[in-house]
Amino acid sequence: HFDTLNFKLAIIQVLMYDLHLLKPEFDIYAFADQYKGKNIDTDSDAIIEPAMNFFKEMEIPKNFAPYVEMLYMDGGNDVYMNIIPQWDGEDESFDLNEITLEELQQFPNLKKAIIMSSNFDKVKEVFEAANIAVEPLWQWKQMIVLAKLVRRYVKYGSVLSSEAVKDYKNPKAKAIDAV
Repeated sequence: HFDTLNFKLAIIQVLMYDLHLLKPEFDIYAFADQYKGKNIDTDSDAIIEPAMNFFKEMEIPKNFAPYVEMLYMDGGNDVYMNIIPQWDGEDESFDLNEITLEELQQFPNLKKAIIMSSNFDKVKEVFEAANIAVEPLWQWKQMIVLAKLVRRYVKYGSVLSSEAVKDYKNPKAKAIDAV
């Protein structure tokens, strides 16, 4: 049972694309070739409704719930690329801004989640009530960038620029992935 579509999509990512339990794996290009309705533009940067409807209508067997141990929501996840093939991940299309305790409690082994959310504080309360550690994606990416900066410093002995550190501290900075 899902009250929140974006949570369902995150679960589908784990079960279909990460663990390969949900079969067949949905592929927008194969789907577009076989689709009998209006032509599907796979060069689109907008939601492809027939693809979204596929995921909305998908039944997820309850016996798969114990396999979900972690969620990692990222703009490059396969589930999102199959709904908006040219999505740049820069908008809130798939943000997890609402969640219910009942939804989370269906997944007894879910212990950690890294999520995209523009309403993180509200969602965090629900995850914590379910005893699930949760972090916002931007914060997690900052830790990766800092690790890359430190590794670069150790390897090359270069001085970390104040600009690089400033970019690390800015969750909206576009240049942090360039390190």
